[in-house]
Amino acid sequence: MVSSKQCVICHKPKKISNYYTNRDNKQGYAYDNTCKEDSRKMAKDIAGLKLYCELNDRKYQQELVDIATLEATKKYSDDIEYNSLPEDKRETFLFEKIRNIYFQRMGIFPHYQFIGTNEAPVLIDKINDDLEDEDIELTKNGKDKKIWSEIWRGNYTKATIAWLDAYYEDTILDYKIVTRNHQDYCRKIVKASLAQDEASNDMLNDIPGAEKRFDKATATFDKLSQSAKLSESKRSANEVSGLSTISEIVAKLEQTGFLQKKMIFEKDSIDQVGDDFRWTLVSVGGEL
Repeated sequence: MVSSKQCVICHKPKKISNYYTNRDNKQGYAYDNTCKEDSRKMAKDIAGLKLYCELNDRKYQQELVDIATLEATKKYSDDIEYNSLPEDKRETFLFEKIRNIYFQRMGIFPHYQFIGTNEAPVLIDKINDDLEDEDIELTKNGKDKKIWSEIWRGNYTKATIAWLDAYYEDTILDYKIVTRNHQDYCRKIVKASLAQDEASNDMLNDIPGAEKRFDKATATFDKLSQSAKLSESKRSANEVSGLSTISEIVAKLEQTGFLQKKMIFEKDSIDQVGDDFRWTLVSVGGEL
């Protein structure tokens, strides 16, 4: 099984977990051609989102954009942090949320559609030109240079901030975030996870004190997760795992050869008829 691959934009070999699943992209080992970081950097607006879809041989889904727009608008309409931003920054902020919801659900039926074009080389050149100025700026300032993040209340590199943002977006999609206190707990949990990840890498490199830092970060993560008392969102376990239909289940089996232990399906009209029929038999004295 492939554990890493090279991004077609930054040309860096990255772990497979740094790519969105794209199961029909066989040449890309069932993952996107662009890494998550470059995909988010590319999709700053609708035009960039369309370019991302073309580069990864996905069909652009306007219906999913509409769904994401409605959900993000409703979610942040009364958000204090969002409404305190200037109008131009609110627009940027909101589209980032729309894009993140799009990325979260683009692999789930009925939104996933692979089109398999051969336009990638041309698009790569175009996107690299568009990102050139930003890459030069990063090189000038130093990619490892830490900057103050008001949201994360600390000094981090731009790459780390992008990681924190992505993790946070994944978290708030899995839970009902109602208050600002919930948001604050989520960010603390994400920062604890970052500390775990950094300590884990140091442990692998035999850096003294790493194991103690990992244990401390793990204890903090567990304590925060318990204290937050966040309730799960309405998404089912199947939707979270990307298995909402029979076709999704078959595709999962083809790729991995196994499924999660428990599959939960919502009852359809046929199931309801069966339940009604059983109830009728019991009512008239029949046996099941």
